[in-house]
Amino acid sequence: MAVLTIPNTFVAGTPALASEVNANFAQIVSWSTGLDQDNMTTFTGDLAFTIANGNAIVIQNNGNDESIKITQGALLGAGKASILITDSQTQTASGAAELKMVLASGATIPAIHVLHGATDTLKLTRDYLRLEVLLKPPVKTTVQRNALVSPETASLLYDSTTQQLNEKRSDGWAPVGPPVGSVQMFAGSSAPEGWVLCDGTTLDSVTNPKYAALFTVISTTYGGTGAASFKVPDCRGVFVRGAGSQTIGAETYTATLGSSQNDATAVNGLTVTAVGDHQHTTTNSGTAGGGYTNPALRLTWSSASSFINTYTTSANGAHTHALTGDTETRPANIALNYIIKY
Repeated sequence: MAVLTIPNTFVAGTPALASEVNANFAQIVSWSTGLDQDNMTTFTGDLAFTIANGNAIVIQNNGNDESIKITQGALLGAGKASILITDSQTQTASGAAELKMVLASGATIPAIHVLHGATDTLKLTRDYLRLEVLLKPPVKTTVQRNALVSPETASLLYDSTTQQLNEKRSDGWAPVGPPVGSVQMFAGSSAPEGWVLCDGTTLDSVTNPKYAALFTVISTTYGGTGAASFKVPDCRGVFVRGAGSQTIGAETYTATLGSSQNDATAVNGLTVTAVGDHQHTTTNSGTAGGGYTNPALRLTWSSASSFINTYTTSANGAHTHALTGDTETRPANIALNYIIKY
């Protein structure tokens, strides 16, 4: 910035020469002519304002260019900023703000628009103060993530090993959302992005690295030969059972991870007693002269006009029972798809 130098000074009470006044005036005109941003490219030191009341700087821009333009031509020092606001007071006034913008009600331009290179990283628009942020968290491997020194709680980063967004909690790092390998029910007919149907499909994590994290979790537990050919669980048409073993009462229930079982029906406490020789007792009665004849029967007359007969037969009893029923044992149900996170 050009420095204004006044060539002549004056002493109060002493008449000033017109030539000296004109020379000073000419110097001021020369300094101020064309005074704009092109003539103010270098400024050394602080431009400080101490204002008791009112505004430190008031700018009314009637042109089409920026009201304030800062071009950072050198590397910032540690802890420095292109714009720094230091507030030494505890602010409590309603409506006060460290940075406040008052835009015309019909304005459609963003109140704040930040770009890194040519990429939007933050845009504050008029649409009900919607904040549009393009989140680009740091990318670290799991080893690099765990080596971070005292990261802040609730920090975010992308774990390139597990291919998941992670958050730092008080108890350590955890994936945001369900972890890779999670299985859940889904009402749609096709899996959403980031998931595949649990239909026994064969995946290739060599050709498609996006499946690498899933292979790390399930390997070939559900079939396949390796990273280039491994299968997801096939849950079509069957119920899912918890893996492991536990005893409830006197019964022990066991299921191995990745295994499957056919139908079975157990009825606790049911016993069957085999029937061998057995006998039947039959009582017959009738009236004399009624035309009832049976040479095999021994008749006992209970009166002059009626009889009663009781007899017992014995034989080896053989009974055949035909079993009929449904093809499976099931409770009432509704069918949904199972999907697995990759």
